[in-house]
Amino acid sequence: MKKVMSRKKTKTSFKYLPLEIWTLILARMPGKTLLRFRSVCKPWRSIIDGADFVYLHLQLCNINNNSKNKLFVAFEDLGRLGLNGLEAWLRTIRRADTLRKTGHNLMSPGNDDPLGSCIGPSVNGLILTCELIDFKQELILWNPSIRKSLVIPPCPIPSHLQVETAFVFGFAPSTKEHKIIAITSDETPGTQPRDMFFAVYTLSDQRWTVRNNGLNVERSFFEGIFQSFLYSSDTTFLYGGTVFLHGKVHCLAFDYGNNKLHLVSLDFDLESVTFLEVPDLSDKSRPLRFPFILGESVAIFSISTVKASIWVLELDDGKRVWTPWCSEPSSLDGFGLFMDHILSNGPYYYESDCGGCLIIGKKSYHIASGKVQARGKSMRRNVILETYSESLVLHKGYGAQEVDVFPVN
Repeated sequence: MKKVMSRKKTKTSFKYLPLEIWTLILARMPGKTLLRFRSVCKPWRSIIDGADFVYLHLQLCNINNNSKNKLFVAFEDLGRLGLNGLEAWLRTIRRADTLRKTGHNLMSPGNDDPLGSCIGPSVNGLILTCELIDFKQELILWNPSIRKSLVIPPCPIPSHLQVETAFVFGFAPSTKEHKIIAITSDETPGTQPRDMFFAVYTLSDQRWTVRNNGLNVERSFFEGIFQSFLYSSDTTFLYGGTVFLHGKVHCLAFDYGNNKLHLVSLDFDLESVTFLEVPDLSDKSRPLRFPFILGESVAIFSISTVKASIWVLELDDGKRVWTPWCSEPSSLDGFGLFMDHILSNGPYYYESDCGGCLIIGKKSYHIASGKVQARGKSMRRNVILETYSESLVLHKGYGAQEVDVFPVN
């Protein structure tokens, strides 16, 4: 009789765990697993579908997403396919340590400009892409882990402007709001200085709002900033790429007025831009420079035919300062690797067993030795990597659609 009561008590206590405990347990599960767990029972479905649970899951994913279990979305060049001969890019989810595939193949129907298909860094498991749909370019937010996408309505660009538009995707931590900031300039001949146009799309409202403050950007500096954000996914020569950290998107931009390179930080909470001059990383050779994330800080990697160096952005008495992290002789192979990938999204830091290295394309660069190592042998042709973390954003409440899946071997 005692044994029966003991078993019954154990079973009952397990079944009736408080929802708070179940929430903490479920929040540590992968996104694809959580979608299956929604069918277990109504309380689990209610937990998983809650808006607060989505951000709790994101927080725990970010804590556990250290360099050794980081994930990438790989854009693999398949060449021109089909009767229309459009460029096709296969998308796979891969582990950072081995670059082995962990997710299903997702293939876009094709883009004339494959580099333009990925706009800036991934944010909370979402990637902003530009897709060719019915022969029309559409902005799309895409979540690979749950295979859902959301078409973004057209940006309300004034009809009198002849413009190019830079779209920057990010997240405002204080309001837990995903935003797309559109920056455009007047291309009308004879317009000097250029007029600026600034609009913000918020995911919760799913609409654009025109802003009038112009990001408080000095006109003399606007050209360099605009070009850096406009070509963030196919970097400008010698420097470029964007990274997202702590509610800000960072990129390098050149101030043609004082002939200086700056780190530009677009704050999604304040919807404003700040600038910080980059230290002199040059030597007798013209270096290539890329921003990247090192731990919880923004860093700049500089490499020439002579040396490779890294500077880290830190806070000192509330002021942002650059601190040298390392400086080593470079190799011709290393410089050639980054020269071949100046049209990529930039390098990603990975802490391997033999020390720190930077991953770019299908190869890695060992910082201390300057050696280049081949990786991802199973991947096709040219490869562009984008950091990625699993999330449930777009799962409920936004009208997102399932993404077509094309298995390609």
